Amino acid sequence: MPHIQQLSESSINNTELLTNIRNEAKDLIDHLMAPESYMMALELEQRMIQLVNMETSQPKIFGVLTQILIRLKFVSLHLWDNETYEDLITNHLPDILGSEIDVNDCMTAKVYMIPVLAWPEIAQSTIEATQRSSRILGNQYLVIRGEKTERPPMVKYWLLDYVRSLGYQKHNALERAQYFAQSQNYQKLSELDKKKIEQLFEFYDNLKPLPLLPEEIAQREEEAPHPLIAIPRQRGEEEFYSRSEEMNFEESPPEPEYTPPPAPRPQAPPNLPGQKPTQTPPPAGPYREEIEEKDLAGPASAQKPSPRLDGNVVDLKEFKDR
Repeated sequence: MPHIQQLSESSINNTELLTNIRNEAKDLIDHLMAPESYMMALELEQRMIQLVNMETSQPKIFGVLTQILIRLKFVSLHLWDNETYEDLITNHLPDILGSEIDVNDCMTAKVYMIPVLAWPEIAQSTIEATQRSSRILGNQYLVIRGEKTERPPMVKYWLLDYVRSLGYQKHNALERAQYFAQSQNYQKLSELDKKKIEQLFEFYDNLKPLPLLPEEIAQREEEAPHPLIAIPRQRGEEEFYSRSEEMNFEESPPEPEYTPPPAPRPQAPPNLPGQKPTQTPPPAGPYREEIEEKDLAGPASAQKPSPRLDGNVVDLKEFKDR
């Protein structure tokens, strides 16, 4: 980045140089060029660290370069390490809300960069990072539902009032619109701050899993071998939540009962030479009569009938002797 390399103590007031840097960054941001934005952010951040006195000597120019740096980092959000990623969410998310950068598009790119099984942990850490944010959104103190003491309009207190009003579960656009229509805190905001709050809540809800359908909840309650267990509190969430939320633990499907294989049919022993073949009785069934032993002998052999001697009997031996 040739223009960034020209930044120095002597050229920091060069208006043309700052304009060139801003235009170069804008071109990368408008076209969502993540790798190029990542490289430019690295170089700009390194140059700003080298100009150690710029923050105090030229605070306005330092602020402009910081905003350029933050935008470049959010466009390349999925390329940064976890520490930088959580720092952007906790300390700089309000800087891009209401701007030309859609934070949900930035998160979509990150979702595609990580394994599916790792996403729930990343989403939970992002939720916690958002809940820790002390950045200001608005210029009026907030009246939190269930409290009498007003709170400063920090991101974490906006989320606290949102959760206490609608619940911790994921909400859709219609439910968020109902909150905006009923919230006095929201009604006091300027149009730009209203847009920022709307984008903040949409970003917050997109990090949560889809809710279960009523029939799915009933099915899981029937299959669960134990009562529902309250969600354990995460780090620093005791103050954030007003009531315990419940969850259904995923139960592994029950193992099918063991069914022994059918016993093999008895086989007839081999016939020896000259031995009459044996027959194996077929298995009894509901549609067959019981078989007796005599039924297995086969049909009886027909006996030759003896001749009947009727009338005068002549002994042939007498004729032979003669």
